[in-house]
Amino acid sequence: MKNSLVLRAAQALKPHIPLIKFRKGQHVVNTPAKPPVSQGTPASAQGQQYYIISEEQLPLRFRRQLLDERQINVINSGGCE
Repeated sequence: MKNSLVLRAAQALKPHIPLIKFRKGQHVVNTPAKPPVSQGTPASAQGQQYYIISEEQLPLRFRRQLLDERQINVINSGGCE
């Protein structure tokens, strides 16, 4: 009974078709992009080079938004209003 349910479920599944197509012979390597040296200070971690950007160097859309008094009270109360 259990095997027949699993078999039926497996037959109902459609084969996975990836949405991203890569060119033949090219491999994707997940390495961080290196911004220009003038933007930050290099910091070495496990042989890879990363750049530390201070919050003042971030564009406004990537900066943290200020919390108002109501949001602070919700956070301090454990998430319940």
